Amino acid sequence: MFKNHQGMPNITLIRDHLFKAVGAEYTDEAFDDLCFEFGVEVDDVETQIVEFTADGSKEEHVVYVIAIPANRYDLLCMEGFARALRIFLGKEAAPVCNLYMFHECVYICFTLFYTRAAS
Repeated sequence: MFKNHQGMPNITLIRDHLFKAVGAEYTDEAFDDLCFEFGVEVDDVETQIVEFTADGSKEEHVVYVIAIPANRYDLLCMEGFARALRIFLGKEAAPVCNLYMFHECVYICFTLFYTRAAS
């Protein structure tokens, strides 16, 4: 189930925070399967003492260590990873990209939709 992907960036995510951001809860095995379908792999599931810098508190949390493909910079933070999973699961619409020309320069405009995808 768990592998070490040499050279691939890893992200460590607190399970409960991730599940809240995705809007669903999974068993470790079901989440591993979801990640595989999505195109990433869970390298490890650990229990760690996490220190929060805002208030200095320390709590024990289950964390996922996930190998991220090198070309997916959008997945290197919890918010980006959760958003991508919500889009993959059909819970959120994908952003729309529009190109605009202005004085021989190309501008890219992303339109974000914060509504649920059609069921």
